[in-house]
Amino acid sequence: MIYLVGMGPGDIKSLTLEAVDILKGATKIVSFGRISNTAKEFNSNVISIKRVDEINEFTKKDENLVILASGDPCFFGILDYLKRKEINIDKVIPGISSLQYMMAKVKKSWQDCTFVSLHGRDEGIEKILKSEKSFILTDSRNTPNSISKMLKEKGLKGKLYVGFNLSYENEKIVMVNIGEEVGEDTSLAVVVVENEMD
Repeated sequence: MIYLVGMGPGDIKSLTLEAVDILKGATKIVSFGRISNTAKEFNSNVISIKRVDEINEFTKKDENLVILASGDPCFFGILDYLKRKEINIDKVIPGISSLQYMMAKVKKSWQDCTFVSLHGRDEGIEKILKSEKSFILTDSRNTPNSISKMLKEKGLKGKLYVGFNLSYENEKIVMVNIGEEVGEDTSLAVVVVENEMD
């Protein structure tokens, strides 16, 4: 069996009970970056990889292979990539997404939110301009400060809520007006935009 397990925002307390059971029973776990450490709390057979295409090396070898995804694998996650590579996933275990976590932290509903990933993409800016509320996944080029500045240049007014290191001990959430500096500027952040529509 090949499982794709959503690890939530990062803190071990955010894992589902089903995810924990699957981690404990895995023959091998393939993971990226800091979520490897969380998985090692349940199973020592964790292999950290740097590139997504390295997953292919493990999909034909192990009986109970677990592929880890940060957040939820179905929300701007790795699921679509694995399908394109024709890697047959037997079961997907959802995790708490950064969207769900952040919106709970700022006490905002998200059913009316526009979802945009600027993580390696440039599309979505027009959607943000037309939406009252947007959620943005950032990257090293589209940082919270650059997003704030760009939205101001496009004429947007409103607020930005920026979450850094969600669920970790050094978590930080700040609110600024669109156009203002966020302070810390890192790619490991999410941004909620509240647009004051005319």
